[in-house]
Amino acid sequence: MKFIIVLILISVFIATTVPMSEAQRQCQHVRNCYKYCESPEKCQFGTCYCKPPGK
Repeated sequence: MKFIIVLILISVFIATTVPMSEAQRQCQHVRNCYKYCESPEKCQFGTCYCKPPGK
């Protein structure tokens, strides 16, 4: 029973950690976002946010 609980905890930890590490690869600063969009607005928590076209 303890083994199953440990496996569940490890699975939850991996499921929450892997997306965060991939998101952190996207940007650390706004200048890293130019490869994802033409006019980046901000980089927050490793994710690039782009300005809508025409603004």
